[in-house]
Amino acid sequence: MVPYSTLLILIAAVAFKSLLFTAYHSTDFEVHRNWLAITHSTKFSQWYTEATSIWTFDYPPFFAYFEFLLAQIGNKVDPNMTFISAEPYVSPGTVYFQRITVIVSELLLLHSISKLLTIVFGPLDEKKEPIYLTAFSLFAFNFGLFIVDHVHFQYNGFLFGILFISIVKTFQTDYLWSGFWFAVLLNFKHTFLYLAPVYFVFMLSHYCLNRDSLSIKVKWNHLLAMGSLVCSVFAFSIGPFILMGKLPDLLSRLFPFNRGLCHTYWAPNFWALYNLADKALSVSGLFPNYCSKESQEVSYNHVSMTSGLTGNYQHLCLPTIRPIHTAFLTVAYIMPGLAICTVRNTSIKSGFTLILSIVSAAWASFLFGWHVHEKAVLVITLPLTLLAIVSRRLRGLCFYVTTIAHFSLLPLIFTSNEQPVILSFFLLYTLVQYLLLGRSSTPVSKGFLAKYWPHLTVLGKMHLLGLIPLLFITRIALPLFYPRLEFLPLMMVSVYCAVGLIVSFFIYTWINFSWMWDEKVAKLEEEIENADYNAKASFFKKND
Repeated sequence: MVPYSTLLILIAAVAFKSLLFTAYHSTDFEVHRNWLAITHSTKFSQWYTEATSIWTFDYPPFFAYFEFLLAQIGNKVDPNMTFISAEPYVSPGTVYFQRITVIVSELLLLHSISKLLTIVFGPLDEKKEPIYLTAFSLFAFNFGLFIVDHVHFQYNGFLFGILFISIVKTFQTDYLWSGFWFAVLLNFKHTFLYLAPVYFVFMLSHYCLNRDSLSIKVKWNHLLAMGSLVCSVFAFSIGPFILMGKLPDLLSRLFPFNRGLCHTYWAPNFWALYNLADKALSVSGLFPNYCSKESQEVSYNHVSMTSGLTGNYQHLCLPTIRPIHTAFLTVAYIMPGLAICTVRNTSIKSGFTLILSIVSAAWASFLFGWHVHEKAVLVITLPLTLLAIVSRRLRGLCFYVTTIAHFSLLPLIFTSNEQPVILSFFLLYTLVQYLLLGRSSTPVSKGFLAKYWPHLTVLGKMHLLGLIPLLFITRIALPLFYPRLEFLPLMMVSVYCAVGLIVSFFIYTWINFSWMWDEKVAKLEEEIENADYNAKASFFKKND
């Protein structure tokens, strides 16, 4: 039975999101509308070849099955919704139906959060109510999911629900089903593939290998069971397409490497800084012998770096980046997360080890990956928020990172009618998150990072305060006085936020290693709030 207090939060969140049903939605709305049409109106074998609309199907088969099921209902609401056309189709029935499916599917995320809290803290009672209310508030009203799923339009909440169910299974030491649910997730959205090395190493270390001080032995029965279960998921997903000879079509849709290094709006990662450095060197004219005067065509899909279009481009002064370069850097920076997977600290449950590793790998992939979308920052912020709820040590860092990440998502919604709501909710959520989790103890108590932590804290606060003038410059000053420089505000937001996310990544990595390899200092579970949850920073703290 759902507790009354959490039920009120859920109802309030649904009501608030429902108010924006008719608000702006991006082209992703038509993308998913067209996918409903493709799965409903074409043969199974044509799902990955149908190209009447430019919004072709480019998600794995399980998501296609999901769209197929939705299409059976959507066709009853508005038959034109499932009609394939090159032109976008919007009707009141279509809008309400698709918006409602996002809200309903997101309930899986809240269910997984509830299960995890029950495992970590025990069943809900009066003493544990603050932590439950904190978690439900931060996820039910999560600004990142709100702007990406409920305004812009996607189904990330549902997908993160599957990821969190997989994590829940590790807390229950049910590693076999944890691997199963992650395999299911990969067949819903392949961009989670960046987390596959973490799961592989984690399952190998905690489930398939028997390690002691003298030797490492393979548990062949566990390895066979895990391999069989994961392979069966992929067989059910892509097996029919292999039998129909459609695997090349499927793979070409899932992995289109001709889209370029960056998305139309640069994600706030390392490549935003790299692009800026290249542009600055080119404009400065300091190294004319090393810089091209203009970008040379590299393929049929060539675009200018600052055009706001998706495609390939060459850097003018710095070496041009190719997928192999991003792959090398991504693998290199994922290694710390993989190293964490192999550690068996007796004071830390394996579930926490997995979440720590997931955040690390997701962060590295976001910062150094090829054609990363700005929306992918959710793969960092949502698991990190989960960690911050159960550990005071990460609350300050989580507040800083999520605030920066959410600010970087603001350019997704550029229509004037929605600005008051979006900006007000951003400020409100930031304030509430600070009240709930904002204050934090020092993440490490000794060493280099502890020595300079007060200085880093001051710099972090200054960087957050800098978002205020940045918002004024990018939303008012530049559009008013330099309307032709349309990409400049986007570039400024990307670069400014990238600095914070890059520095935070290395701090997070340092914190992890200080916890995992120094058991006397680590004692992560001592930081986990017990039945007498200390709600010093909780908005829901009750007066004694």
